[in-house]
Amino acid sequence: MNWVAENGYLYRETEGNRALVSRLIKDEVVTNQYWDYLAWAVYMTEKKKVLMLGFGAGTVFRLLMNWGWEGTFHGVENNSTIIDWLKDDGILDVPNLTLIEAHAENFIENTNEKYDAIIIDLYDDIGPNKHFYSSDGMKLLKGLLHEKGQLFFHCIDPAVKYMLFNLTSSNEKPLSFSYYTYQELTVHFKHLRLFPLATSCLVIGAEKEIALSKHLTNSDTHLERLTEMFVRGEIEASLLSALVTAYRSVPNYDQLNENDWNDFVSVILSIPINVRNRIIQYFQIDLSKIEKRKQFYFLSQNGHLDIEEIVATAFETFLKLFSQLEDAPRELIALFLSHLKESDLPFRDSLILQAKALLVKDPIKK
Repeated sequence: MNWVAENGYLYRETEGNRALVSRLIKDEVVTNQYWDYLAWAVYMTEKKKVLMLGFGAGTVFRLLMNWGWEGTFHGVENNSTIIDWLKDDGILDVPNLTLIEAHAENFIENTNEKYDAIIIDLYDDIGPNKHFYSSDGMKLLKGLLHEKGQLFFHCIDPAVKYMLFNLTSSNEKPLSFSYYTYQELTVHFKHLRLFPLATSCLVIGAEKEIALSKHLTNSDTHLERLTEMFVRGEIEASLLSALVTAYRSVPNYDQLNENDWNDFVSVILSIPINVRNRIIQYFQIDLSKIEKRKQFYFLSQNGHLDIEEIVATAFETFLKLFSQLEDAPRELIALFLSHLKESDLPFRDSLILQAKALLVKDPIKK
């Protein structure tokens, strides 16, 4: 195993595979990745004594320092290579940081400390930590919280993109690790909140109401943007069962990747074949893998599924995806628009407006 620092990121390399561990930041105030919502949750709930399981290169702590946070931070990390790097970096000299070199399980079982918040960001070469992302581990962590303490779970979750697109009509609801974590937390906590970000989710559990009470000043424009983004995207717990299905146990990386592919293929195959082939070409999708799940499309054609609604939501998914691309495929959007005009799909008029807006947004460059 090798550790590589490259272009501001710290990676773990094993047998040709590279896994992102931390973002190496100095003066940056945002990373545009999941570390933002972990630091944001601590800052906005005004937690003063924080424990982080899976400290890594300290991205969350560095963000908090750059935001002017004043509190005590304990980080648990068991990798000696990372700890040596942190010593050389000088971050361990910061007075309000205490780094504990230990396995998270050993530390939790032997500490008598109490915390305002505990951040759980524990992943290894296989996947999420099975102990702390399940009920028994959560029970132990709850015992280390003050009365108004909160648990902050970072959940890698490809299904988040379907939550954000509100694909409630999908015949095969995507499997969600965030939903699994949420269900496990409901055993121990009365209040929960979920804040999605692309392909991951922050899940918060607490006994008392979870309030984002920090007052922001005019100089906190970066925090205002983060707050607007996370609060606007928050997913109500009552909607989860309509959007996704929970895993029955903590998944590993292979399960997450395989199920993500299956969910994506289901959306692809629900689109009419002429448009689908253009999508396959544009995204360079391996057609041989899609053919393995062709039965889903045939079933829908024969009327066994509500194909019209699935097709409509599939169109909406890709229109939203295209809206985020700098080089949106105008020819494909135009093909979408042509098909929509001739269809009787649910919310057809809304989809047509979305497609037209994309064509106007990015005029053809001559």
